Amino acid sequence: MLQFGAGNIGRSFIGQLFSRSGYKVVFVDINKELVKELNKKRVYKLVIKRNEPPDEIVLIENIRAIDGYDKEAVVREIVDTDIIATAVGKYALPQIVPVIAQGIQLRYEKRGKNPLDIIIAENFRNVADYLRKKLKSHLPQEYPFDELVGLIETSIGKMVPL
Repeated sequence: MLQFGAGNIGRSFIGQLFSRSGYKVVFVDINKELVKELNKKRVYKLVIKRNEPPDEIVLIENIRAIDGYDKEAVVREIVDTDIIATAVGKYALPQIVPVIAQGIQLRYEKRGKNPLDIIIAENFRNVADYLRKKLKSHLPQEYPFDELVGLIETSIGKMVPL
């Protein structure tokens, strides 16, 4: 699975869920130091706070990361995945649309009518409609978007202390 955004929600929630479910998780992020560190360790610790000690420490494994500025690498990952998730924030979401659309198009050319699901972990109203419109504007008119791309709108509520 391909996770856009390796911040608090991306790593502590989405990355954790998919990794613990047996998926290989590839994070896409523009923080070069974070990408470097994730690739160096290939694992990270997640501390789950409990009302009563001890806290639970979970190792999130089977992960790696790619630089969000490396468009070719991002497109290759989109071609090879069946699930994408976004947790980049309202203002960064429009910035990732072109590369996602490029990956979707190449995926169609290489894999045919193989469906792709996009989990949208962005907390703003009607985000699936917004993303559908933006993605379609970057794809050929004949691309069978509604047949091949599932957009799953979520509402994320998770406390991540500093």
